[in-house]
Amino acid sequence: GELGKVQRDGQACESGACGALIALKNEMTSGDIHLGIDSNDVEQSLLRMRLYPAVLASGHTPSDLTLAELTKICSKAALKDTEKLIAGANMTNIDYAVFSGVQIHTPEGDVIWPSDSYVVVDGKREELEIGDCREELPPAHSAQ
Repeated sequence: GELGKVQRDGQACESGACGALIALKNEMTSGDIHLGIDSNDVEQSLLRMRLYPAVLASGHTPSDLTLAELTKICSKAALKDTEKLIAGANMTNIDYAVFSGVQIHTPEGDVIWPSDSYVVVDGKREELEIGDCREELPPAHSAQ
């Protein structure tokens, strides 16, 4: 399959997987990116405002970014946001686990490409390895 496309059950042809990331990638490729709030699409505005700085910080050239690279940046940003929320909470005497990854849509059903995963027990963090997949997205029908 092609990254960013999926043949969904009941549809005659492929459609975009994660239209929000595809739209953001297209905006960055064209150079026409607006970082303000669009009252007609607040969610896309917030996604753009969150990810565009992360793209710049990643060292990638926004106009040359691939969908796979943008997906990885999005996954890392989501993990960073989750960890920021955890840091702001009173986690004293609480054991917890964090699992992050990318949901991948395939004609056979959705799967998860795991990235960072860890547990914190008695205040000590222990990394978990779930498969050998931290760098490469799998050769699937789509990414997101």
